[in-house]
Amino acid sequence: LFAFILVLGMVVDDAIVTGENVYSRMQEGMAPMQAAIDGTKEVLIPTTFGVLTTVIAFVPMYFFEGTWGDYAKQIPPVVVPVLLFSLIESKLCLPAHLKHLRVQIGTNVFDRFQGKIAAGLDRFVQGVYQPLLRWAIRSSGGRLRVPCHGARDGRLHRRRSNEVRFVSVRGHHAHHGHPRPPG
Repeated sequence: LFAFILVLGMVVDDAIVTGENVYSRMQEGMAPMQAAIDGTKEVLIPTTFGVLTTVIAFVPMYFFEGTWGDYAKQIPPVVVPVLLFSLIESKLCLPAHLKHLRVQIGTNVFDRFQGKIAAGLDRFVQGVYQPLLRWAIRSSGGRLRVPCHGARDGRLHRRRSNEVRFVSVRGHHAHHGHPRPPG
């Protein structure tokens, strides 16, 4: 059960990417059948490699030893087939269903509410997210690189405090370089 819960989020990723790509092509005016084919083909390689790299990451757990190995060996037999089945489903079954999808605005209350939410998200993407993304790309990451690297290696913490704290690991216990107050 733990392995299935662990992989559950990853299972839907390739289906979401495929479905969103097909839907965006349909919104651009492409026929549903052609959108299903082209949209799926466009994301076929990235989603396939995304799943395969995750499968490869879980395979070494088969070879863990000891008490931890007894638990870890139970995860790959669940995760690997679920991910592979999800990949097959998102590349064969999902497009077959999406070819029947029609982009239309409904007239009931729920459809109008959903349309307003979608329109608001589109405005946010067009007005806030895309300009910010363009700025980040134009700046070559230079402005973003310093805070990201600083957070990674502790520079940001050092700027806020005169203390530098190091963690050393000896055996199975971590020891913090700053003594604890008595009590």
